[in-house]
Amino acid sequence: MLLVTKQQGQGSINNILSSPFKFYQGLRQGDPLSSLLFAIVMDPFNRTINYHIKRIQVSPQLAKPNQANAG
Repeated sequence: MLLVTKQQGQGSINNILSSPFKFYQGLRQGDPLSSLLFAIVMDPFNRTINYHIKRIQVSPQLAKPNQANAG
């Protein structure tokens, strides 16, 4: 695993480059470890979102299509 140290990058918005900024640490793009780290972070995040979605109460009136506009 190779860590990024003292690398530079620039952002581009509407084809205008930002000032250069330095990367001090992190993984290179395509590193095999990056997908594992993504899965480790996203699994609890996904579970939290699903938990809160299941707790949302939907009114029966909101769940039915509007009959007045069906005509």
